[in-house]
Amino acid sequence: RAAVTVSGDSIAVDFAGTAPQLRMNLNAPFASVISASVSCLKAALTSPDIPFNDGSLRPITVTAPLGCLLNPRHPAPVRARMVSCSRVWNAVMQAISQAVPEKVIAQGYDTTTAFCLSWLGEQGWSVYLEVFGGGYGAGIGNDGCDAVDNPLSNCSNTPIEAADQDFSFFRITDYSLRTDSGGTGAQRGGAGFSRSYEILADGAQVAHYSDRFKYPAAGIFGGGPGAPGQCEVLRGAERIALRSKDAFPLLRGDVVTISLGGGGGYGEPKRRAAAVLAQDVADGLTSAARAAGWAGPPPG
Repeated sequence: RAAVTVSGDSIAVDFAGTAPQLRMNLNAPFASVISASVSCLKAALTSPDIPFNDGSLRPITVTAPLGCLLNPRHPAPVRARMVSCSRVWNAVMQAISQAVPEKVIAQGYDTTTAFCLSWLGEQGWSVYLEVFGGGYGAGIGNDGCDAVDNPLSNCSNTPIEAADQDFSFFRITDYSLRTDSGGTGAQRGGAGFSRSYEILADGAQVAHYSDRFKYPAAGIFGGGPGAPGQCEVLRGAERIALRSKDAFPLLRGDVVTISLGGGGGYGEPKRRAAAVLAQDVADGLTSAARAAGWAGPPPG
């Protein structure tokens, strides 16, 4: 929960009312919360030519109650801090949207998805770990970016060829944008993506932490939400749904699919140009069925 107060040439961000710290690793160090808050304000309110230095930070103060999720007492587990810091970004962006609607963007998938496959072979452990993004939120003059890392991170994707060359216990069978995953709006939310891994050896395991499996990225000013994320294991004819934070033993022949959600849309969907919507259909970003009902309620 964020309250942003503008007074003269200064801005105060207060997270009073935020939930208490947790025993699990979603707590965020206060330094990371400051970085997330300032990054959001600078991205929305200043031009790129203004340097990110102490002078640009001086007008901004950030406070959070000691012992809350965003300012935990020591010791507190913080490994998945970027999940909570991404919600800091979302909350600050939502707050300033009341004052500068033309400068903000809708929520993106905005989460750190740490995805790990591991296997103990004759030569020892083999561990594949990758950090995934998702769809970006749309803005007043642009669609959200498709399949990018969240605004607070800097991880790039691993090419399929590199992963297949380095790991013998799985192979990647699909890597594609998710049709209909971006939120509806005058500007469409960015598309999420999916990766599928066929397991080639018994004894492997998948472990991951993510977010937005239940509550997707929200649209803004009438825009619709993006698609939520999901992870499932296909074992023969059985589909096994995993939680947003989970670990699961795998068998040879299993196919693990991690699907990252899309960003929220910006503005009323009826304002999207027909030609642009038709191009989305041609590009496979939007299905014909969804395009036909674009201005109606989002699909359930």
